[in-house]
Amino acid sequence: MHQRQVEQMETLEKLRSELLGRLSDSNSETLNREPAAGGWSAVQVLAHVIQAERLSLEYLRKKTQRPELIPSSGVIAALKSRALGLFLRLPFKVSAPARTAEVPESAELQDLERDWAEVRSAWRDFLEDFPPKLAGKAVYKHPVAGRLNLEQTLRFLIDHLRRHTRQIERALVEGLAP
Repeated sequence: MHQRQVEQMETLEKLRSELLGRLSDSNSETLNREPAAGGWSAVQVLAHVIQAERLSLEYLRKKTQRPELIPSSGVIAALKSRALGLFLRLPFKVSAPARTAEVPESAELQDLERDWAEVRSAWRDFLEDFPPKLAGKAVYKHPVAGRLNLEQTLRFLIDHLRRHTRQIERALVEGLAP
């Protein structure tokens, strides 16, 4: 695994650990309660994040099976990646793509923790075997930003998790409102 990928995975793991640590003090009812203003509960947001990571990895696995068909990543991809990162920091509400919007009505935190650990383990395995010759290739296709290379993809996952961590924190606070 390239050093930059190691650092990005460490960041993802740190964010995951911090979030799960915060959630571990909440009971199942609180975690599954819809916010007063509507929207997803904390566990539904978490399920979305896990699904996004799982589907992103599935896409990468599929695309890297045919490396000769993967275009190079260039300046435009870098600009779109930066724009995506900035957008994910803004407080705008955005609908999730259909495949990642399929979240359970309710879930137990322990089950989601287990699922997330499995997804992260699969990511580490994938990155360990990622061919260095594909480093500058646009291996991932984000629904809005388009084609991204692996580093940009991992950056997206970091920004995505940070955005949804804020959403989870809001859901917990709003869910406690009478």
